[in-house]
Amino acid sequence: MGRWFRGTIWVFCTLVFLGTGTSLAAGAPRSLQEIRAQGELVVGIEDDTWGRFHIWEHGTVVGLEVDLAERIAAAAGVRLRVLPVPWGNGEAGTISGTWASGAWGDVDLLLAGITVDAERAQMVTFSEWYFSAGQTVLFRKALGARTTEDLAGRRVAFQGATTSEAVVRKAMARSIPVPFNTWSGSFSAFESGDVDAVVVDSPLAIQKVRENGDFQVLGVLLSRERYGAVLPKDVDPEFKKLVDQVIRQVREELFRKWFS
Repeated sequence: MGRWFRGTIWVFCTLVFLGTGTSLAAGAPRSLQEIRAQGELVVGIEDDTWGRFHIWEHGTVVGLEVDLAERIAAAAGVRLRVLPVPWGNGEAGTISGTWASGAWGDVDLLLAGITVDAERAQMVTFSEWYFSAGQTVLFRKALGARTTEDLAGRRVAFQGATTSEAVVRKAMARSIPVPFNTWSGSFSAFESGDVDAVVVDSPLAIQKVRENGDFQVLGVLLSRERYGAVLPKDVDPEFKKLVDQVIRQVREELFRKWFS
């Protein structure tokens, strides 16, 4: 993990607590003018390390999405504050709960490897895409799988309430689905041998294969997806325009930095 930190900016994060966990407090979406007047852009990022997109260590975070957030804040002429937010399962105060309910809090936008799709777009606004990927299967070479049919009857882990779950239940119907609340939970189960395979976004799968020669990726994408920043449904048009402009300017640069 340490090699990913070279040349990156450490962002110190403020935790907002409600009861015993990090939460999104109640609040109305801010306009770009209000963000500039208050001198701070608040970006919600998943509180669990997820490949090279967001890497948490000792309360700080780096990664492609942190760099993107820094560039958006710089374009707005304000400082960045990162708010760690749990992925959740559609409940209030979580990333998944934001598009399930349309309820927003202290954050101006969310960056968490969130796939743009029509159902979510009914409750939120998506920015331009900043990363193109797809779902695939990570397994051990010894398993010798070549197609999803070779995983029939096998235990396959995935993070629930994500597009990984939809892929498993549709494209791998003969496998045994094993959902987890977090990506790290599903991968830990795979590492320990509690499951035979794990379905995950292709950049993470390729990264894990590079790190461990015993792992292999199925030679096909089970879906094609694009990640976008998530903004409120009634987002200020001027703010969205700025976010989109920054993404178009930096997405190739950030891809080369973190995945080349």
